[in-house]
Amino acid sequence: MPSVYEYLTDQQKNNIMSILFAIDPDKIMLILGLQSPYGETNYYINYEKFGSNTTNVKFDEEDSDPIQHNFVDVFLEDLEMLIVHRKTVLSFIAINYSRATTVDDRARICERLEMSLKLRSTVFPVERAEFSGTTIAQAASFTRLLDRAKLSNVFLMQIVDPENSERFLNEFKSEKAISYDKHINISFSNQMPQTTDLDKPDNQSMNEMVARKVLENRLPMQFILRQLQCFDIERLRKVNRGIRNCIDLIRPNPHMEKCAITFTFFNGMLLRINTHTELKNNESKHVEYRSDGVDTYIQGVVFPKTNYMDLCLHDIETILRNQSECIEELLIIYKVIINNDSVIMDDLSERIGKFLEGRESTLKTKKFSMGSKSQKGIMNILPAIDENSLTTIELLDFSKPVTEEFRFEVDQISQTKQWKSAEQLISKYLTIKTPIQEMNVLHFADLEILVEALSSEDVAYLKTNLLKSSSFQKFKISFLESTVDESLHTLIGQPYRIVSDSKKVWYFRIPNTDCYIHVVLNTHDVDNKNPKVITFKRVAKEDTPFN
Repeated sequence: MPSVYEYLTDQQKNNIMSILFAIDPDKIMLILGLQSPYGETNYYINYEKFGSNTTNVKFDEEDSDPIQHNFVDVFLEDLEMLIVHRKTVLSFIAINYSRATTVDDRARICERLEMSLKLRSTVFPVERAEFSGTTIAQAASFTRLLDRAKLSNVFLMQIVDPENSERFLNEFKSEKAISYDKHINISFSNQMPQTTDLDKPDNQSMNEMVARKVLENRLPMQFILRQLQCFDIERLRKVNRGIRNCIDLIRPNPHMEKCAITFTFFNGMLLRINTHTELKNNESKHVEYRSDGVDTYIQGVVFPKTNYMDLCLHDIETILRNQSECIEELLIIYKVIINNDSVIMDDLSERIGKFLEGRESTLKTKKFSMGSKSQKGIMNILPAIDENSLTTIELLDFSKPVTEEFRFEVDQISQTKQWKSAEQLISKYLTIKTPIQEMNVLHFADLEILVEALSSEDVAYLKTNLLKSSSFQKFKISFLESTVDESLHTLIGQPYRIVSDSKKVWYFRIPNTDCYIHVVLNTHDVDNKNPKVITFKRVAKEDTPFN
């Protein structure tokens, strides 16, 4: 009966970073924190009571068909799947019962959660756990089933029976604990074990010495590395210097699927850098680099007196250096919270472009996505991409400053080999200033862009040239300013249908084919806030009124 769990893709299941559920008398909200190239994204799933034995499930904003089971039972089936099949470490799990939750529902959910934890073959890996509205006994039973090697903090809020708090504190009396009112906060110290004499070369066992000798030999290591992907290769490199040198000589393919780098700026300062790597075996890893101005913090590990920008870019270069297969996407994002000088962004882009240019062969990727405040930033990287592999270019909004309306030029980018060989162009949120007739877009099969302005002459230009294109499939152009007027009827002919004053439809036969171009112009604008839209779409004759 699991509904939401079956709806999730394998990639989404593997990228769950946090689980939170809030229980009310007639509704349960499940919030999954999913790691993605754009950072952590929350997915909201609502299980709503509809009658005595029917449940409405809403996944984000999408409603599913009603399920003929009690809403608590539907939720518990999904919860069990999420708990039992969790492999990687969660950043946190949170359980929040409202005061109005019935005693029976609270007991049912707690019993099923405990049973799900016990069904696992290993203890549940999570760094932080929060329980709100549970009894002391329920919170204690959950905590016992969590992986204490990973657990750093447990926080109890609105305890139902605070008079029993001492029982919880006594069970964890060796740990740091704070109790106040109806709350308990416990911190666990999970320190790494100190190095022993057994780790030293003089005390290695014979098996260890033989294993290292094999792994430092190029021939057997080549066979081993063929079976491994990026994360396992990186773990192996950390064993010792001999193995690391051997791997560097072999230069194994890391089998990457997607690589994303996100730079977050605040008021001119680089706050943090996040990298997201996905592999062909569906494994993924998210790494955050921060600095306090002196030391660097990577996933909580301190690197004293180091430059986190240098560390991050070195790690990315190391991962991308030996990638020989074509990856699905290279994604570079600049998130700007408050206005930022583009010079820093351009410098970062230049450094990325240089190590890509330094590869023995150009990086192959099907899709290149990037947001930048300047055309120069993209020009630093785009020419280093293999033009024969690239099919899609996406220009991302870099979080424009509130104080200005940003417009982006593409006159230089549109002259690159990569642009000219790509099949799809996407720029849904970044406003392009370059006139459509100067953008070099007629070779694209699919196009979805937002431009500053469009004229009747631009529409006629697109209609005339797309009728000659053998690759064209669909163009969707949103535009902020319009000089499209009645002269358009003279340039391309009268509309086939006038739906309203703001919406008109045309059909144009594509020469020597049974296909038409279907054109829909919609200039409706609410309070001058929404862009106007024109679409050009190749359609078969049977999908037209002329069939």
